[in-house]
Amino acid sequence: LVVLAIHLNNYASVWFPANTIPVRRQLDLAPLQVLFPTLTKGGAWFAFRPTLWFTVIAFAYFLASDVSLALGIGPYVWCFISGMLSTYGISAVGAHPNITDFVQFGAYAAMLGVLLYTGRRFYAQTARAAVGLRTTDPPDRNSVLGARVFLVSMLVFILYLAIPGRLDWQLAVIFAAFTVLMFLIMSRVVVETGVFFIQAYFWPSAVIIGLLGTAAVGPRAALVMAVMTGVLMVDPREAFMPFMINSLKLLDRRGVDVGRAARWAVAAVVIGLLAAIPVTLYLQYDRGANMSDSWATYWVPRMPFDQVVQLEQRLDAQGKLAAAQAVSGWGHFRGLQAQPAHLLALAAGAGLLTAFTIGRLRFSRWPLHPVMFLIWATYPASQFCGSFLIGWLIKVLVTHYGGSTTYRKLKPLMFGMIAGEMVGGLLIIVIGAIYYAATGQPPKQFWIMP
Repeated sequence: LVVLAIHLNNYASVWFPANTIPVRRQLDLAPLQVLFPTLTKGGAWFAFRPTLWFTVIAFAYFLASDVSLALGIGPYVWCFISGMLSTYGISAVGAHPNITDFVQFGAYAAMLGVLLYTGRRFYAQTARAAVGLRTTDPPDRNSVLGARVFLVSMLVFILYLAIPGRLDWQLAVIFAAFTVLMFLIMSRVVVETGVFFIQAYFWPSAVIIGLLGTAAVGPRAALVMAVMTGVLMVDPREAFMPFMINSLKLLDRRGVDVGRAARWAVAAVVIGLLAAIPVTLYLQYDRGANMSDSWATYWVPRMPFDQVVQLEQRLDAQGKLAAAQAVSGWGHFRGLQAQPAHLLALAAGAGLLTAFTIGRLRFSRWPLHPVMFLIWATYPASQFCGSFLIGWLIKVLVTHYGGSTTYRKLKPLMFGMIAGEMVGGLLIIVIGAIYYAATGQPPKQFWIMP
């Protein structure tokens, strides 16, 4: 009720600013920036203007302490490292590919290696069964069916990318693999940590260009991969696969037949697409695109073409444009020109995640979860880190001074905080819909979440 009252009061202040006093959820600690110049150089603006997200505080209370602490402290560590690099004239961000791309890609690739290693027997038996080979320990039929659907879907995706005039099949295979890597690890993070606002800060197209070199990739292939990245992966903060995997995991924990649920999910997706595609097209042609979202309508559509124009100009200045335009097939892998800084960043991301994974497996009191290196350089993490630290601190104090009994007694309080925020958002949507129906004017904007 308290959380609900705060949101409704703040929503009323948007409509009637002269008659209400908003409850500010953002703390202004900007004067403290002078004490932390390295963090400031690293872009840690969020550290000095943290926002209280009640749902995140509650989530942090339920998570394992090492997970909450890692999600909370990760962005600060990243900004400190980025600030240290900037003092030596090294930028971790900027035009893609950049150092952040490769740090994140290295961590994601290492996490995939951890998953494959820890589940190597199951995956090997499932792969053998999926292609019709004999197995010593047959997996369940749902796993085999899932593997077969995955193999067929990957083949279709690769063939779609490799249609003559688009990509050579060699690059299509790599691009498809990197796409799966991104969404698979994002799904793992959501299922293991419960983080519902997540981003993978690396672009498969940028990583491929950075590893092979602009001359080896060529302008045409770079444009195709950049456009596909822009459509599918430029900013997957609300991605379908992580939420679906999370749902299937919940069903599995409750003893529900995951295969049966998955088949119903396929039907739901098909029905959803049949409804969403014509409705979306109708609304966009009848009402126009949402131009208020400048990121989606202005910046993202320009990115692939701006990137390729810069690439062509650089190759032309180097006298390599004609050769790059003619490269094809295995020629993409001749004369690789990966920058040492990119390779070092990739190794650093992979090495840190691997080392922390080993530490967590070997030492019972290991303080930080390796998920820190999967999220630490992302916008969602910077938004939520302060609230994760608050939730972690509350849990530590409660368990230290009140024990497990007090921890359990406070669980309803945390569920109430989540409920208050969700009900508040729902009521605001209803109020806005009623206002629009009555006046024909759009309601005032109000944000429950970032």
